[in-house]
Amino acid sequence: MEQPGIGISVGFLNARGDMGSHDIPVSTFGASASLSWRFRDHYGVSVDALVGRIGDRFNYPYKQYDWISSIAEFTLRGKLHLERLFEIERYNIFPYVGTGAGILFFKSYGNKFDENGEPYFFWRDGTVRTESEWNFDWETVDFLLRDNNYETLLNQFNQYNNYTFLILLEGGAKVRLTDRWLLKAGTQYTFTFTDYIDHDLGYRDEALQIRSPENTDNDGYFFTSLGVIYSFGDTKNRRMIRPSRRRW
Repeated sequence: MEQPGIGISVGFLNARGDMGSHDIPVSTFGASASLSWRFRDHYGVSVDALVGRIGDRFNYPYKQYDWISSIAEFTLRGKLHLERLFEIERYNIFPYVGTGAGILFFKSYGNKFDENGEPYFFWRDGTVRTESEWNFDWETVDFLLRDNNYETLLNQFNQYNNYTFLILLEGGAKVRLTDRWLLKAGTQYTFTFTDYIDHDLGYRDEALQIRSPENTDNDGYFFTSLGVIYSFGDTKNRRMIRPSRRRW
């Protein structure tokens, strides 16, 4: 087994769920740390942690839905290193693919109320106001700007678990900067075993079911990142030389 390495990365998270991710993507930030080992010529394993926030928004006639979820992901991963397969190791570029499994903790909030705790009302003309369009004349109702403060816990009635198992696929490349330091760029997609990260329990509106007839699909997200790795051993690739059998 080669010497281990430690790495950190930062990047963008993009949710893929039921609420709007195919219409108005929302990019949020995440950061990860890893402890990795490489075996023989092609194989490696790592233990990784990822923290950040994912979010999304969805516009529907007379309604706007958006949410933010704090996430913490812990995974064990296996990697396949491809530089010798492609015979590009002399260029100090080391592509890889991998998969992994682990657990995800999340806590999701919606943006339902203004700074005074009053609900938003969405009118047919696209404005946000302090009262319902159906009860007041348009000239007597004040306009509002949404404060983007996500204060409403979507799982306020504890109707589901705020954790789930996950599997992921990843790919990327490492570039050797020195004998000990590498630059790493990659992307991963995480498949979760829950449909509740962006769930509408906090909104309680049938429009979501109309908008998403496939609403039973589980949620997921992308993480695209750039980072560095420090190796406790020499990062120069050395082919493993196996002793040949002596002929007598």
